[in-house]
Amino acid sequence: AEAAAAAEAEAAAVEADVVEGEVQGLEIVARPWTSDGAAEQDIAGHAVSRQRDLLRVSVTRPRSEYGTAPAKLADRDAHDGFLECRPFKDPNFELRRRERDAGTQAVAATEEARVQTSWFRPLNKAVQAEPQSMPPRDRATLLSEPDSGISDFLTAVHDRLEVALQQNELVDIYHDDLEDLAEDDAQVGHRSDSEVKELQSFSRNTYCHGRLVSAIDWKPGQNGVLGVALARNLDFDEKVEVAGKVHSGHVLVWSFLDPITPQYALECPFDLYAFKFNPSNPNLVIAGAASGQLLLWDLNDKPHAAVSGDQGAA
Repeated sequence: AEAAAAAEAEAAAVEADVVEGEVQGLEIVARPWTSDGAAEQDIAGHAVSRQRDLLRVSVTRPRSEYGTAPAKLADRDAHDGFLECRPFKDPNFELRRRERDAGTQAVAATEEARVQTSWFRPLNKAVQAEPQSMPPRDRATLLSEPDSGISDFLTAVHDRLEVALQQNELVDIYHDDLEDLAEDDAQVGHRSDSEVKELQSFSRNTYCHGRLVSAIDWKPGQNGVLGVALARNLDFDEKVEVAGKVHSGHVLVWSFLDPITPQYALECPFDLYAFKFNPSNPNLVIAGAASGQLLLWDLNDKPHAAVSGDQGAA
């Protein structure tokens, strides 16, 4: 009780010493300000911060657009030409300013899905065909029936089947016939002795370049003379594209005495795929063109003389 009374008396004495805002006999010590964090967040929420760079606008006008009157420049005092421009509000024009910060991002739509394929368990299987045999009694009954037709069938194929069985016994069907034409390293003689040699080649660049031989025929009654028909080497699509267009086709008559220049070059406005010498009169040549036309040449005719160089053509 005495201690409590002493504390109350001391507090009353301190309050009595405060006179007009001043503390008598006490020293004031400055302390740093401490924040609990809520004040800074409140201040930052009301603060306006710049989110983008400031816009800078410059308005210019060429001097030539101010009129055609000449400009006169002179010196004068600042107070002589003082003009005050006071701001005023135009009732016909009102500018409303609104700002909004927004962001947009395009994202492709995605979907999750699962697919499970059916699994088949692998198994090892084997199939064996068993021959179906007929008992002797049933076989005799079948052959004795006149309506079955088995006897007539066996009688008809008996001879041909016997010949086929004999050929199977005499000829090895699995033997490679081209094996006999292969070169044997152990044989006596040169390698060229077993090869087929090319005796002669007939070609003329004017007529034969880029063309294929569609038909060939020997001239009757004259040795070493033959004729060949030439056609362009085109596939089906290329033939359809050039269908109906005129182009040259030839039948060349060659002689073994001159493999460079043909004796006759029989010309046609279309490709030739078939031709033939007349067996009775070999100087008559008939050919079939791709257009469906038949052409007939007479080699004894005066205009159809032998080709000289690359100029003449029948």
